[in-house]
Amino acid sequence: MERIRAFIAVDFNNVEVVNGILTLQNKIASIGADIKFVEKENLHITLKFLGEVPHDIITNIQKALLKVKFKPFSVTVKGVGVFPNSRNIRIVWISIEEGVNKLISLQNNIEEKLSVLGFKREKNFIPHLTIGRIKSGRNRDKLINILNEFRDFTFGEQLIDTFHLKRSILTSKGPIYSNLYSIEAT
Repeated sequence: MERIRAFIAVDFNNVEVVNGILTLQNKIASIGADIKFVEKENLHITLKFLGEVPHDIITNIQKALLKVKFKPFSVTVKGVGVFPNSRNIRIVWISIEEGVNKLISLQNNIEEKLSVLGFKREKNFIPHLTIGRIKSGRNRDKLINILNEFRDFTFGEQLIDTFHLKRSILTSKGPIYSNLYSIEAT
């Protein structure tokens, strides 16, 4: 049976936000950090990672997601952070400031609808926009200096009026995402 690697996300495509992220990525690239950046067309916040799901369940997931009702809202994209910590940086991300509670509420609503299908609830959802994955500790101190520069930087606002059920195909050049289904705010 065919399986699809799937997740649910909101895309980030506001020009001001994307340009700010590209500026940060270019600055990090200029110091020779060993990092794989997220391409601008792939910038998103994952609301729920579903993993490898059987193809025949996709329709049930779509039906469950249609029951998620939300009003359009904006989030402020501000500041940077790392996972798991600054001594061992694996992920560089940008945080969400204003609108974060509405984003968490949307994520909880999705969790609730999908739990009926047997998907486990995520415990601690931390809304973040991954912009790069660190491959080694090369130039870590320079990287930390740049991240400190952008600690309070406001990248802009993003309107959240749609979320997507996405397919992820992993390739040697990075993931390829495509929208399987989109749910719009009401």
